[in-house]
Amino acid sequence: MDRISELPEVVLQYILSFLPIKQVVQSTVLSTRWKHIWTTFPNLVFDETYFDTTLWWSPKNKKNPEVQKATIVDSDVEELNLEFGYFGIDYILPQRVLVAKSLTVLILYKCKLESTCGDIYLPSLKKLSLSHVDADDQIFQNLIAGCPVIESMMFRECRGLKSIKASNVPKVMAITLEGNALESLELEAFNLYYLSMRQVTIGSGFNLLHCKNLRLLSLCVVYISNEWLNNNLPGLALLEKLELKICFELKTIKISNHHLKSLDLDRCAYLIEVEIDAPKLSTFIYYGTYQASISSNALALSQATYNLRCLNVPDPTDVEKIEFLSKLSNSKLLELSVQRAENAIIPKELRETLPSPSYNVKHLMVSISKSFTRDEIGELVDSLLWISPLPDILSMECSKNSKPDFDQISLKFFKQSYNCKTTPFLLYAFASHARQATFDVVEILVILVVTS
Repeated sequence: MDRISELPEVVLQYILSFLPIKQVVQSTVLSTRWKHIWTTFPNLVFDETYFDTTLWWSPKNKKNPEVQKATIVDSDVEELNLEFGYFGIDYILPQRVLVAKSLTVLILYKCKLESTCGDIYLPSLKKLSLSHVDADDQIFQNLIAGCPVIESMMFRECRGLKSIKASNVPKVMAITLEGNALESLELEAFNLYYLSMRQVTIGSGFNLLHCKNLRLLSLCVVYISNEWLNNNLPGLALLEKLELKICFELKTIKISNHHLKSLDLDRCAYLIEVEIDAPKLSTFIYYGTYQASISSNALALSQATYNLRCLNVPDPTDVEKIEFLSKLSNSKLLELSVQRAENAIIPKELRETLPSPSYNVKHLMVSISKSFTRDEIGELVDSLLWISPLPDILSMECSKNSKPDFDQISLKFFKQSYNCKTTPFLLYAFASHARQATFDVVEILVILVVTS
């Protein structure tokens, strides 16, 4: 007996939800019961890779492909994701999409909105994502104004977008801008929680004075001056995460925030001074020059990441490396990112005369972008255990793009007491074993022998 066909319709729909839409439609041939099940299926995904594009596409038919009409939004669709433009066609979005009362999510990729589209009103829309969408600036403004309950907006490389005014969107919580040249950006979004801007050019009038509830701010390849940053940051008292990446104009950063938990300073090449007054800061990521003066009162710091690769400056001296590592020595997890294994090796003569810079670190993680040999492991381990003498875990990993003798090494240390002094022997035994073996992943459990 065909017991599957006797199942309730909602169960059959659940079974079909694991299949591509092409196979969902093919299920109509199974039996009379299955013939109409797919027509009530709540999620429809049409992907050109499911079909033979030669059936409807040819160079002769470039301007008039056979697929010209698809009526979807008249059926109370809630989420609509339309991606076009793979063959250079500027698909003109129908007016009915921009007045669909049921839509809660609208994602558009490579299409065109014409000025003749008329009124725009999406009363239920909560998420709007536009990528490579072509329209004049007024249409974009009308679109924002026509979404009264919008919560998330994303604009990526939209042609014709010159200004964004978000002043009548009281529920917006997240805004993402990428690859847009804007003449003006006005944000009066009191509930804005997340703001990310990447490769965005903005006029001088931009400020965050009306975004006092902002928790996450990410700026990447955005022109901001020291003056702009120092004027805007004090008004963001609730900010918890700040990312400043490739902001070349920044030279001096002064941060005073008692809610800030995460700070990422990435390739701001001309930084000379960083002052951090953030007692709750728990994560600090830094990729920059060693010449920068960094001071911090991060009492709760639990994770620090240093990218020790060169940043268009001469290689730092070993003394500069040690001084830099000691600036945030209280972190429990210290991650070092280096280009070559030798960048993390401190000469023996310095290790014998200077104190360890990261004595309190319990987990030392080292990421090496270029291959290193087994012969370097012994010296590297010695150096890392001088940087952090009492770790619980020491991890080393090599970039997946290189071809090392191994991918990852993880050393876990368990403290036990014995009346002998064999700790150096155990470490070198590990290095010797590594030279003799070929492996992808190695996890070594090393007993730290403590002389009683």
